[in-house]
Amino acid sequence: MKICIVISHENYAGLNILESLKKYDLDKFDSFVYETKKNSIDCEDIDKEIEADIFVFATTHRSASGTNSLTTHFPGNFGKAELGGKEGQLNVSASRFLRDFYLELKSLNSLDYEVSVEADHHGPYLSKPCIFIEIGSGEKQWKDSEAGKVIADAIFNVVSRGVSKRETVLVVGGGHYNQLAMKVLEKTGYHIGHICAKHSLEGFNSDTFKQMLDRCMDKVSFVVLDWKGLGEYKDRVIEVIEKEGVKWKKWKDIK
Repeated sequence: MKICIVISHENYAGLNILESLKKYDLDKFDSFVYETKKNSIDCEDIDKEIEADIFVFATTHRSASGTNSLTTHFPGNFGKAELGGKEGQLNVSASRFLRDFYLELKSLNSLDYEVSVEADHHGPYLSKPCIFIEIGSGEKQWKDSEAGKVIADAIFNVVSRGVSKRETVLVVGGGHYNQLAMKVLEKTGYHIGHICAKHSLEGFNSDTFKQMLDRCMDKVSFVVLDWKGLGEYKDRVIEVIEKEGVKWKKWKDIK
């Protein structure tokens, strides 16, 4: 499994992470760094230019709150493509990596940073499995060499150790910084394929749900619903899921 770590020269966080990655011999683990002048979210179809099986974007996380944060998530759009990618199009999730990146960040983090998993959002659009791992949320944090080291170490540790195939689930509902997804990763043995937050449920339909099922590294076993976090969309979400013959469960039924 050849892994491409994409670093954009257009953001401080990527260059920061790159400095710490340089100490590692990634070639020994069939991995390499690819540097680009494009913003990460604008690297449309980069998998058609670069030969690799997995694409890891090490980059910036932006938030108006300015919170110190280390995040990981899949790119993709349930609705409009306001920040790259394609409207209503999800990526192939690097589902075997989300759990390991998140838990590795949690383990390595001794800084005053929050570690979180975000729901699918923004571009770019690729045909190969991909994932983002990020420093947030502003210039001060992006330039923080200690935060850059945590991200670089997490990437190397996961790449050098390797990832495993596990039973995979989807998460639907809840916040953008998805507490249910984080509980699933921390307290169960499941991988997560895609996360559709409550704010994206307007774009949750038969087409996007089929993409959630089909565009994962591994077959999806069932859907975990944030029952309270479905709001007015609860009936429609259940109808779409059951129409595809897929099982769904509440958190209390799997923990």
